[in-house]
Amino acid sequence: MPINKNAAIQQLGNNSSVSNQESLVKKLQGSTFNKKITMIIPGGKNLTDYISKENLPTAIFTWLRRCRHFKDVEISLINDYSSKEYESTLVVDFNQNSKLPQWEVEGKKWLADRISEILLMDNIFSVKVGNAGITAILDKTQSFTSEDPDWEPKLIFTPHKPTGF
Repeated sequence: MPINKNAAIQQLGNNSSVSNQESLVKKLQGSTFNKKITMIIPGGKNLTDYISKENLPTAIFTWLRRCRHFKDVEISLINDYSSKEYESTLVVDFNQNSKLPQWEVEGKKWLADRISEILLMDNIFSVKVGNAGITAILDKTQSFTSEDPDWEPKLIFTPHKPTGF
């Protein structure tokens, strides 16, 4: 939904400096925050040796704090699962009637606990979190382990800049 020049000027205020003109141009161009950001999880190949089951929720919480506001996030344990046999299952349903995403209401600590429960499942490739809920991507062949050559833990965020700030 594009914004017109008058509305953008009103939102930016009465300051007519050069930096405000640059802000006006950026506001008229629209948001560029829909790019996916991929972050490799520290520890990589030896992640299962470094993080115990008890410490996994705390580690996930730390990883989620890398992006303050996001539309969705994926914690993937594999480089690319599209070439493998997999199935996706919606594990946790979220309330979609709320104005804010469920993790903004409940908190990232709550989200980290839900994600850790799913990551501890057997044969998991990836966990996707979106407005609908948490989806688990599972290995149909049940052969994926941390010794697999495609093992590469990473986070994939779609950042979101909330309006009104």
